[in-house]
Amino acid sequence: MTRQVRFAVDSAELTDEGRATLDELADTLKRLNFISGTVVGHTDSSGSDAYNQDLFQRRATTAANYLGDRGVGAGRLAVSGAGESEPIADNATAEGRAQNRRVVLKRTDCD
Repeated sequence: MTRQVRFAVDSAELTDEGRATLDELADTLKRLNFISGTVVGHTDSSGSDAYNQDLFQRRATTAANYLGDRGVGAGRLAVSGAGESEPIADNATAEGRAQNRRVVLKRTDCD
């Protein structure tokens, strides 16, 4: 199970769509309290490495905190970041960069 939440340029603020995705995920995680996972922050290739490190961490933390505020125990989610190192689209285009600005939430308690 993998879900993604996208972010605007230079932002760690959740969009309405992101909140809806996380609300749905929180409901599932509360119902299935044995599930654990990771919250991995990503950025596009804009900005310096140092800036992007801070940004991907803020994005991942925002998503994890949002889930925590909805009753998902913090110990169930490991927060980390990959920055711009794992693009899913071409950073040469605006559309590609938009896809790369994301947090990926992945279940880790199963194969």
